[in-house]
Parts: sequence; C-alpha cells; structure tokens
Amino acid sequence: MIPAKILPNRPSGCPEPEVTGGCRDPLNCKAMVEAMAKQGLWTSPGGKTPDATLYASILRDLKKGADARFKKVARGQFALAWT
Repeated sequence: MIPAKILPNRPSGCPEPEVTGGCRDPLNCKAMVEAMAKQGLWTSPGGKTPDATLYASILRDLKKGADARFKKVARGQFALAWT
C-alpha cells in the first residue's frame, strides 16, 4: 500500500485516501485501521473503537458530494472516489 498522510487537524487522525491506494478493492473501516497500524502509519491514542471513529469521519467526507475522497460501494465498504 501507498503510505498515508495523517491529517494533524483532525482528532480522529483520519488518513488521506492513499491508505487504500495499494488495494483497489473496497475496504471496511476495520481493515483500513488494521492496514494503517500494520504499516506504522497510525496508532490508537487509547480509544476502544478506532474503526467507528474512522467510519464517522468517512461519512462526514461523503457529505461533500462530488468533492468527497471516498465513495460508499456497499454497507460498510468504501473505495476511493476516483477508482
């Protein structure tokens, strides 16, 4: 996978969509969190549900419409908007 940039101004540490760059298939948030942790791109600050935090962040991103970085392809499955 392509390294992700962690956005410092977001408390959830929401990654740029490049975290899914090596995988064109849709991923769920738990798989994204596991991939980021495995690559050393992100560590949980002690939260119990980092995948739920990421899910909420992606849902906020989807509200941007055509400017959203992600697209929802199935229940709980997200892909890059430009794939």
